[in-house]
Amino acid sequence: MRTLMARGRQEESGTTIEPRRRPRQDRSREMVERILEAGRSLLQEVGFKGLTTIAIGERAGLSVGSLYQYFPNKEAVMLELARRWFSAFRAAVEEQRDSPPATSWAEFEQSFRAFGDVLAGIYRDHAGLLPVLEAMQANAELRRIVQAHDAAIIAAQADWFQRLNPALDRETAERLGLVILETGHAGFAAATVRPAPVRDRIKQDLDVMGLALLRPYLALP
Repeated sequence: MRTLMARGRQEESGTTIEPRRRPRQDRSREMVERILEAGRSLLQEVGFKGLTTIAIGERAGLSVGSLYQYFPNKEAVMLELARRWFSAFRAAVEEQRDSPPATSWAEFEQSFRAFGDVLAGIYRDHAGLLPVLEAMQANAELRRIVQAHDAAIIAAQADWFQRLNPALDRETAERLGLVILETGHAGFAAATVRPAPVRDRIKQDLDVMGLALLRPYLALP
């Protein structure tokens, strides 16, 4: 047991955070899902500092050796969980960016509100992953991954705004993207733990704030 615990501490202090291998069979995929769900639930209970691969393995009903076949440390588990969030969020933002640009303010307002509906759905569907994103701030390497994700989202939104108004300079477009990202994340995250009427009102408030911010910059008739 001491050897196993020492190995756990050694693995979790390492810098490798990528999964060791991808599951190829149904049984392996089911095992990985158990590991990820165990990591997610334990994170909510004990926080990132209290999380260990030994505890994750025990919660998943697996030996630490089985866990290590796929994840070298707890950071790799968090990263795999976060990627589910990143892929859903980034796909939605890039789809909006690449859609035909609105030619009037009324058309943009409709598309902006619809885009907000999509994001609200992502937050509801992935509410269990929000603590994962917060926990990633405690690790420098994971924090860099979150920052790279945020930078890609800001860039995509800046592209969208510049397609709507080609005269808009890049620095301003990215600043607007940053504000929309940060206020949206705070609002949608808060809304996930509120009852439906309050949650819906928060989404409407985010629409109003975002539209008020963007209108002077987009120059749409």
